Amino acid sequence: MNKSNELATVFNRLQEYGIGIQENIPTLLRVKLVKKAITAGQKDKNLFEAMKQITESNMENFKGDEQLFNRLYNLLVDVDIFAFMSFWGNSEKDYSRAFQLPQALRQLIDDKIAEDTGDKVLFPEAEYILSGIVELAEKYPNKRFVIPTMNPVMFQLQTLAYESYPNVDVVCTNIYDADFTDEKYDFIFSFPALNMKNISNKGVFIDQYSDLIAAENLLRVLSSDGRLIILLPA
Repeated sequence: MNKSNELATVFNRLQEYGIGIQENIPTLLRVKLVKKAITAGQKDKNLFEAMKQITESNMENFKGDEQLFNRLYNLLVDVDIFAFMSFWGNSEKDYSRAFQLPQALRQLIDDKIAEDTGDKVLFPEAEYILSGIVELAEKYPNKRFVIPTMNPVMFQLQTLAYESYPNVDVVCTNIYDADFTDEKYDFIFSFPALNMKNISNKGVFIDQYSDLIAAENLLRVLSSDGRLIILLPA
């Protein structure tokens, strides 16, 4: 069975267990956090109790019993986070910003990163970019890749996903706020939320729409010789 079919089976099983598509990512996070705790030496803990202890302070309560969580754990414990997110992003109807980087765009990004002498790369809201970043992080180990997200669940899940990449930092912040960072970056690639209002809580901007707020903010944190590639409506 190929990877795509395996993931299709996993998502079908989640549906059978009553896990709606919007709960897929939080469910995967619960399982991966428990796996990490067990790997760190907490093998004597009951899976369900460990999950509640780990997640009760920063996630919504789990809507299920011990038997359900054990089934979910066995289903998801060895699933690759990146593959899961990619499959999920292509399936989630409300996740319309998610996309696979076209080869031509991926090559352009690769070429621009290779040309730049600077070492700081910003990929805001990279959970919407379903391919390419891992390959770039591996190809350029001396570059520092920073991935901001304003989704706390995505922050935790991506932190786990990238923990074996020392040159990748995931941060929980809102790129639509004026003070989202004080750092300067040598290369930025962004696919911002388009035509949304009231997405920022901080700052006064030239325009009120999210994509133009993102452009204004990202230009502010671009180094003097930096490059910005941002996808905007025609």
